[in-house]
Amino acid sequence: MADSDRSGGLEAPRLSGSGFTVAPLPALLAELARSARARGGTPVVLGLSGLVLVVAQAFVLTAETEVAVVAQIATFTFLVTAYLTWSREPERGVLLALAMLPIVQLLSLVLPTRVVPTIQWFMMIGAPTYLLLVLVGYRMGLRPADIGIRFTRWQPQVRVFLLGAALSVPAYLILRPEALVADPTPVNVLTAAVIVAVFGGFLEEGLLRGVIQSVADRSLARGSIVVSAFATGLLYSASLDLRYLVFAVLVGIAFGLVVRRTGSILGAACGHAALLVGQLVLLPVILG
Repeated sequence: MADSDRSGGLEAPRLSGSGFTVAPLPALLAELARSARARGGTPVVLGLSGLVLVVAQAFVLTAETEVAVVAQIATFTFLVTAYLTWSREPERGVLLALAMLPIVQLLSLVLPTRVVPTIQWFMMIGAPTYLLLVLVGYRMGLRPADIGIRFTRWQPQVRVFLLGAALSVPAYLILRPEALVADPTPVNVLTAAVIVAVFGGFLEEGLLRGVIQSVADRSLARGSIVVSAFATGLLYSASLDLRYLVFAVLVGIAFGLVVRRTGSILGAACGHAALLVGQLVLLPVILG
């Protein structure tokens, strides 16, 4: 069976290692950001930003912890520098939204998640990520309605919730995670379900579709779903399973289309929560 710490998302796998000498990589990438901004338009800046994010994630998956940490700091520096030096509105907002991704990765790398039960990873990484969402939203002047926190027609929201619940079955069968609940009493299962829903499904939708897709939608129109799917792929690459990565990206695209169509992330958030609760909490207890 696969380890439960390989499901990807915000609860990415932790790495270990030592002996890396830190080079001035953040400063070099900051200069690269300024150069890209000066020499090219939106495709150049966003394309280079995506490349930097992919390379940094490759370090997370393959390198020692110190290398991965420096790569994420450098990526954050690059994105923030590009955001601050690029005057084009609203395109530059995408850079600040994407800058949240290396911060999330840094949290997963530096917090002492290996010494606590797996279920607590969600809270340890999720609580600061919620704060990060609030800070970025405030900086960009986003209101709750701007990120899809609003009620619309309830029928589509119920359908996407049911879709998420159904998708928990293939998600479980692909990855076969171990049970998050060692002693599956009703109270323990309910507690785990609430934690996974709040700090997993709701939070990931707030990050990926609520902020990143909504901000990208201002300047990239339909390309915003591509941006949110790209961000989903980065987070879920930590699963180290190509089938699950493809599955997660396709689900992300589906949720992105629902958010685009309904103007609300509530259904997608509930669907995402149902998927993770079924995959990580309920099905391992029932079928494990």
